[in-house]
Amino acid sequence: MRAVVLCSYLVFQYLFNCGLLTKSRIEQTLKQVQGDNFVHGHKKAGFTLAEVLLVITIIGVVASLTIPNLVQNIQDQQLKAAWKKTYNILSEATDQIREENGGTIRDAWYNGGAIIPVYENYIKVIKRCNWPQAALNDCWASTTDSPLIAGAILIDGTFIQVDGSFDCMFGCGHIVVDVNGKKSPNECGIDIFKFDVLEKRNLPSGAQDSYWMPKACWANSSKYLLE
Repeated sequence: MRAVVLCSYLVFQYLFNCGLLTKSRIEQTLKQVQGDNFVHGHKKAGFTLAEVLLVITIIGVVASLTIPNLVQNIQDQQLKAAWKKTYNILSEATDQIREENGGTIRDAWYNGGAIIPVYENYIKVIKRCNWPQAALNDCWASTTDSPLIAGAILIDGTFIQVDGSFDCMFGCGHIVVDVNGKKSPNECGIDIFKFDVLEKRNLPSGAQDSYWMPKACWANSSKYLLE
């Protein structure tokens, strides 16, 4: 009986901390559980069916409250890890392009449509989507914002979209990444991230001096890289 009461108390304490039960309600329930196990001053042996059902119910309530959050947290961590991995791959490729182009990205490509062919020398691409394929969602989820000028699917299923210019007037290029392809949620800052390719460095959105941030959610691109 003590184990049942202790279990009930711990679970009720959790629900109280979450604001799901009041203190008076918890005390009332615990007294009832304790009282039901005494008949004429004598303690009953074993557990009653009511006690077992109570514990099962409590466990079910706690599971329904915690498991969805646990699953969501795991998924969030997986998406963050995928973004870090993809950023490192693309960032290293960009650094190589820059190094082999005299230390600058300027003139590494003549327009946005020429960016993917340049990157194909450094990363594994299984499909290239130029305009209008990119706009027709061959390489991008149809539920998200309009894609950029060109895109590609990487060997691990990651989608990327790119745009840029040769003169680097407003940044040499922009690369948007959907780390899990067309799988949901397809939302900026959750599974879709972005970084800018500048003449001398790479800059995740949300970092100081980053370009092209119409949505605040792009700031997660730099935030998650620091976690």
